[in-house]
Amino acid sequence: MIEHEELEKAKEIIDNPVFNKIFNDTENSYLQEIKTMPLDDKEALQLMVQAVHVLNEIRSHLNLVSQGRNLKTEDFKRLKNGRRSKK
Repeated sequence: MIEHEELEKAKEIIDNPVFNKIFNDTENSYLQEIKTMPLDDKEALQLMVQAVHVLNEIRSHLNLVSQGRNLKTEDFKRLKNGRRSKK
């Protein structure tokens, strides 16, 4: 279990504008790449879309853990299946 002080530090990181900018910039880079890809390259498009979904799942998981919550089997199933968590 994460200690209270560690949770406070984790929240500071998660709420840090630079940390969030890194995630946002990465997501935007992926989306820009998707926009420039040929539509007939379905496999590559699917992989890039999955990358966006995984990035968002990782962000969601980091938020949960920084709040002291444990990830559940359901969280990992969504990640394995490339599905976004419901917010």
